[in-house]
Amino acid sequence: MKKTILILTFAILFALNQTEIFAKNYCNSGGSVTAGSGNESSEVNVKTATGYYNRAIAEFGYGNIPAAIENMNKAIELKPDYGDALSYRGYFYKLQNQNDKSISDYLAANKIKNNINGYFTAVPYALTGNKDEAFKWLDIAIAGPDNKPSLDAIINDKDLESLHSDPRWNTFIKKDWFSAYEKLINEGNNKITANDLDGALSVWNKAIETEPKNDIAYGQRAITYIRKGDAENAMKDLNEAIRLKPENSTYYGNRAYIYKELGKNKEALSDYDKAIQLDPQNMVYADRAIIKEKINMSDPSVADDLKTHLDAYYNDDFYSFYLGTNYFINNKMNESINYLSKAISIKPEGDYYLMRGKAYFANKEIDKAINDYGEAINIKNDDGEAYYFRGTAKGEKLDKDGACSDWRKAESLGYKDPNGYIRDICK
Repeated sequence: MKKTILILTFAILFALNQTEIFAKNYCNSGGSVTAGSGNESSEVNVKTATGYYNRAIAEFGYGNIPAAIENMNKAIELKPDYGDALSYRGYFYKLQNQNDKSISDYLAANKIKNNINGYFTAVPYALTGNKDEAFKWLDIAIAGPDNKPSLDAIINDKDLESLHSDPRWNTFIKKDWFSAYEKLINEGNNKITANDLDGALSVWNKAIETEPKNDIAYGQRAITYIRKGDAENAMKDLNEAIRLKPENSTYYGNRAYIYKELGKNKEALSDYDKAIQLDPQNMVYADRAIIKEKINMSDPSVADDLKTHLDAYYNDDFYSFYLGTNYFINNKMNESINYLSKAISIKPEGDYYLMRGKAYFANKEIDKAINDYGEAINIKNDDGEAYYFRGTAKGEKLDKDGACSDWRKAESLGYKDPNGYIRDICK
């Protein structure tokens, strides 16, 4: 059971674009942004501010903005000074064209976390015709030093087009807002976006030469190295980024990924633990579960971490399957069947039916097992394993002819008969 884990770049603060903002943890969900996903939202089980926040980000990823707002409301009710939640809710309100509410949330967030979203605050002001406030917040945003958007993002943002005819616009865009280092960061990010990894490395090298004690270029160069398959240099850069900024959760999450790929599971677990300790919003719980399972397959906290992930990303078929399989391995068949059924309801994959068939068989629900093996075969008719296990289930029903037919079919597809059934029974 394997899944490609997407490495999240940490916030590329110099390249924010209001129209391209994306839930920062959604890449761990194993899916893609779709409007109107297959399953209805389930009740949030982790009824904490962070639990509702993480669900809200997932709902945003699923394209369900009203549900995202509803969950952010609950997060803010539990934690009124939750700056990140206010900021995201402000953005969600903007997507719903509720610009007054958007402005209110952005202003509240900015009081809690300085300039968390100055650029975003300017947008609803521009959309409501308040140019003075729009320019004020653009100046605040781009003056920095934190969370500076790129000038290209501002110039190309259609929501700000009403400002272009104002005399202040040309003055604003012609001003040299960025340091040499910031310009290099912008250039490097653009090259990553264009998949010019060698070009990006060259830019990161220049940035590090310019400001060797700034962590950002090390973190970005590490991600570039990861994408090029150079774990050794990526590790060196992440070690340096962590030395320079040890409070950055994402650095630990990315280094944990490298440790995992190198088979250093204990080191990976330590870094995932640190990433979550620093930021419970960093959704690496499922990644941590995989490492825990490798270390100790019977560790009950594997299921706990997967449930935390699924509490937010309830439409994640893969990790529903993964949790169902973990329960199967630990001989908890009812729980296994429950999560495998959930995976199938989201995405009816052959592997999911095959695994649930095994759980039904272990639970002595033989007819259901036979049916699931059949579904797996219908989806993938060259699945020798599904034929073999269906034959075994038919054997339990004393259907010798059916069993032998399936076992022989499995063997013809390259699935060996480890139990010698064909030799001993099919004479």
